[in-house]
Amino acid sequence: MACSAKTLGELAALTTDLSEVPLVRLEGGHSISGIFAPARRDGRWVVPEVVTVTAVRSTVEVDFREALLQANRVMLNVTVVVGKVHLYVPDGIRVEVTGRALFGRRALGRNTATAALHANPDTPIIEVRALVLGGKLDVRTPPKPRRFRLFPRR
Repeated sequence: MACSAKTLGELAALTTDLSEVPLVRLEGGHSISGIFAPARRDGRWVVPEVVTVTAVRSTVEVDFREALLQANRVMLNVTVVVGKVHLYVPDGIRVEVTGRALFGRRALGRNTATAALHANPDTPIIEVRALVLGGKLDVRTPPKPRRFRLFPRR
């Protein structure tokens, strides 16, 4: 069961009998705000089930590549007002983006493509609810490695 776990929340049930004090503190909610100043969340961090991201005349970067997801579905509430939000999402996590962009735009990576809809139902999902006013929401995925070919295809 531990080897098949995809999120930190699935592992919590396995360790309940080990200690009264949890080894990793799981927060109930989290906010990442860049208001007139840039903000960044990256590295190894625990992603709660609901995260609020706000960028007002600034750039906010949220990196999920080394993050530990607490649940199989994470809700990301994004508000951008004349700013930018960059989300870095690794392969293996599907991103669903809904919301509005007024005088702004959304640039979505390949994890948000329709091909991801036919993926494994156990795939973790980051659901992004966005309101973009005069700014940009950018979902980036790592580039696929290029394969070296000695002889090109014909």
